[in-house]
Amino acid sequence: MLHARPLAADSLLLQVAPISEWNQEVMIMPLANHHFNLKSPNRCGNGKLISVTEGSVTCRMSSVGAQELEVFVCDDKNTFCKREMVPVEVPWPNTFLGLWQFLKSFF
Repeated sequence: MLHARPLAADSLLLQVAPISEWNQEVMIMPLANHHFNLKSPNRCGNGKLISVTEGSVTCRMSSVGAQELEVFVCDDKNTFCKREMVPVEVPWPNTFLGLWQFLKSFF
């Protein structure tokens, strides 16, 4: 299972949650009254950006170990935007099916 490391005290992110052990996916959500900037280059470290909306960013991780995801969060009044670096730890899959799915992500 993916592990979110603690966010900075001034983070504008509500949650970093693993959503699929099989595909090594993680979803990031902003605090209330904030949204992701869709025009900024939100990135998933060494992973693949699966979806990005104003309310969530979903990444599929393609390598194990420490990763940093990069997202841009704005307040809903659009008075400011902030770059957030999100630390996650991607472990080796602990099942054969999980390992198979993980290895397939390279091809």
